[in-house]
Amino acid sequence: MSKQETKKTTQGEKNIFDSQLNNTPIRQLIGALSMVVGYKIYILDGSNDQKIITTPTLSDTNCFYYEDDENVLTGPLSICSKFDMVRHYINALGNQSKSDGEIMVIITDAIKLNNNIFHDTDKKTITMNKFLTKQYEPAGYLVEGLLAEVGVSIIAGSPGVGKSWTAFDIAKNVCRGNLFLGKFKTKKKPVYIVEVDDVPSVFQQRARLLDVKREDEIYIWDYPTFQINGDEEMLENFITHLLKLNIGLIIFDTFRNIHNVDENSSEMMAPILKILKTISLRCNCAVLLIHHQKKGGQDFGREADKLRGSNSIEAEATTILQLSQDTKHKAVRINQTKNKLGEPIKNIYFTINQNEAGDKIDLKLIEVSTKADATSAIDEIKAFYEANPDPGLSMVEAIKQIAEEKNLSPNSTKIAFKQLVTEAHLKIKPGKTQKNKKYYILGASNIS
Repeated sequence: MSKQETKKTTQGEKNIFDSQLNNTPIRQLIGALSMVVGYKIYILDGSNDQKIITTPTLSDTNCFYYEDDENVLTGPLSICSKFDMVRHYINALGNQSKSDGEIMVIITDAIKLNNNIFHDTDKKTITMNKFLTKQYEPAGYLVEGLLAEVGVSIIAGSPGVGKSWTAFDIAKNVCRGNLFLGKFKTKKKPVYIVEVDDVPSVFQQRARLLDVKREDEIYIWDYPTFQINGDEEMLENFITHLLKLNIGLIIFDTFRNIHNVDENSSEMMAPILKILKTISLRCNCAVLLIHHQKKGGQDFGREADKLRGSNSIEAEATTILQLSQDTKHKAVRINQTKNKLGEPIKNIYFTINQNEAGDKIDLKLIEVSTKADATSAIDEIKAFYEANPDPGLSMVEAIKQIAEEKNLSPNSTKIAFKQLVTEAHLKIKPGKTQKNKKYYILGASNIS
């Protein structure tokens, strides 16, 4: 067969295959291929040219652009079909040069992989009667009430609040099956820590101060960097390693240092969170991310909104523990702002104590009064409305939020709120009444 005939045959096969690809939505196709080859692609919205990275892996210079409004694909070469796009998409990765036949195999495998969930749908659909009588493994806690046994959980807080100390203390108690803070039961399981926030000597010193023993079943990632990306082989190797060690808890400290994408983009965070969830599900273990809060001075409608980055981070989490310094009680406060398994636990206080010799540190639970009289509540409400003159909250909503965030008695907060309204420090926002809700803003009177 001549080269010309071979070319015609290949082109004919390509054209047939391309017509089949036309029935596959571009986003679905790219999503499927991402599982197989891992590559970055931008999808441009023709209305505003906003870039959306669907699979962040490689640099901006090695990406393709898909313009929805014109249905034109452009990249390093002029591309006029989905097949051409895919071929260049795959070959550009590592400067490979695959034949059209090999490309077809890759595409076929990718689409099969993407659609596998819908195979044998009859076997995957059950009646409500079977669903209600089926015995499922109950969802449980690794740390009682605080940390889910399976799923992605988060410890968040501002720099220096004690996130890493808390996580390491959890690791120590989980590997021993001891009580966390002397109160919360743990399930004894091996722990794996990926520490890429501090230099090894600082991390080692923390372990010694917390009295971690050589025989404690805690494994450490001993390498300067750790990156989560779309590398399927890397992920599979890591999961295999965790399974071999029977890991029950893996801690990433910090979350920001294990990826290189924009945390504020839900599109870019999605594949990272998906990988972390995959690790948890495949290894049947808890994944704990040490994460930062947003910088102070911002208007947070909920305490959960302090979490830095896209809302998708909060949405994917099973449990979230927010840490903050409580200067009044000279302690660290844990507030659980999310718990998919039960009612969130509020107001846990503990201290981080160093002994006189300076060679040991322990975390100790303390009991504090979370109630406050109306006078204290007045000061907190004043401070809240000075920082947020128009928070868009009704009286009930404001009382609930301020009481929760400032550890106040709801009744004391209510009394104080009504007093400030009577004194005109707070007033109803004009035109902002609906369904018997009255929204309050800072009054004309000087509140200080």
